[in-house]
Amino acid sequence: MNQPSLKRNFFYNALMTFANFFLPMVAVMYTYRILGPVNIGKINYVQAWVNNFLLFANLNIGVYGLREIATVRDDKAKLAQTFSEILLILFVTHGVALLVFGVSFLVFPDFQREKMLFLLFGALLLFNPLSLDWFFGGIENYRFISLRNITVKLLMLPAIFLFVRRESDYVVYALILVLATVIPFLYNFLHSRHYVKWEISSVKHPLRHLKPMWFFWMSSLVGSLYVNVPVILLGNIAGDRAVGLATVVSKIVGYTYALVSMLNAVVTPRASYYYGNERTEEYEKLLATSLNYILLLALPAITLFMVIGKEVIWIIGGKEYEEAFWALRVAGIMLLLDGVNLWAESQLLLPRGMAKELFFSTLVASTINILCNIFFISRFSYLGIFISSIISQTINMAIKMFFAKHFTPFLKIKKDVFFYFLGCTGIFLWGWFVKSFSLSRLLSFFIVLLGGGFIYLVTLVVSGNEFYRKVSEKILSYLPRFLKVKKG
Repeated sequence: MNQPSLKRNFFYNALMTFANFFLPMVAVMYTYRILGPVNIGKINYVQAWVNNFLLFANLNIGVYGLREIATVRDDKAKLAQTFSEILLILFVTHGVALLVFGVSFLVFPDFQREKMLFLLFGALLLFNPLSLDWFFGGIENYRFISLRNITVKLLMLPAIFLFVRRESDYVVYALILVLATVIPFLYNFLHSRHYVKWEISSVKHPLRHLKPMWFFWMSSLVGSLYVNVPVILLGNIAGDRAVGLATVVSKIVGYTYALVSMLNAVVTPRASYYYGNERTEEYEKLLATSLNYILLLALPAITLFMVIGKEVIWIIGGKEYEEAFWALRVAGIMLLLDGVNLWAESQLLLPRGMAKELFFSTLVASTINILCNIFFISRFSYLGIFISSIISQTINMAIKMFFAKHFTPFLKIKKDVFFYFLGCTGIFLWGWFVKSFSLSRLLSFFIVLLGGGFIYLVTLVVSGNEFYRKVSEKILSYLPRFLKVKKG
């Protein structure tokens, strides 16, 4: 199998990320206003419960499966064997999870709060094994992943506008979310047969995956505590409205984080490939480039949330969510912590086979996260979730870097980081200046965003930032071709 172009993969992944950013953002701006924080809180509360079952069954296959497929993608026989064995294991684990979910639905009172929502999201356990993004990511077919996701988002948006019209339509909204997940899964499985077929005859030694999977699975299971357990705690302690307010903050940060971590999905299989084939120089260069990209976007995003967090909340959620702007200012810091944590996990620890170390760091951080949430949620409601995340993710990052003992990428980009902070200082001062005037929220938002963006761009140009230079050169190289087409 020919090695795909990293630039082309980045383009397709960037296309998918922007589609996953803007199209759902439009849906969120509409649905959050229609349904209100209480109903959004109900949906997110149920999702948190079901996600625990999904994480149990999925074995963190997105990381392990991608790595294994990337390693054997040039050998058709090994590719078929690895694919069939992993998929068989997923069918078994999801069957067990579905059984446990069914018993829980009948036994536990918490599951009776919103029966229809639990049944709808529980259906994901039937179809989740067919996700197969780990397979397409391993063979670096980001074109398929991108076009599929964009198509689904384009179809989902009009469905939301047509069928979600009243506050009571939150179950309909949940059904659309489930269908938008299940339909691509089915298409994934059909499309995968162009590359490899799932056959029992290809399954030879499925148990060989269990030991390495164990650490990935435990890390994923423990890591789920970051996301799902705090939401369940918040729902039980502070109610559905608090969950709804936390959800809008998490959505905004999550969509922004998708942009910050956009390069990682493309680089991870290539990092494993370079490290596994002892291509040290290329591996080191890749590490520095991906870390640089994270800091390039995370730092100005954090600054903008600090300055115009209130305006962002108002634009996305409306007046009912305005009180959550302080939580957004705090949660913005997670962009940097999550970005560096993901980089250290997927490009430092995993290519070196340090699954045990990854599990240890995740276990320690998750334990601290739960303890912090118990303490802070009772005092600060939904704000406590984000304070707890910052504390635990900082510890998580420190442990990972201790195990990796690899600080060369930080040293390579220290000059760029200095100018990133300089540019962020300019954004902050500009925002403070603009907000000293009595402008409307929308006008203030755009002036700060555009002016701050210009200041940051000038800083990159003056500093001779290599990442910016390469991107701008690539864009300029297409300009003569575009002008020629336009004239023709």
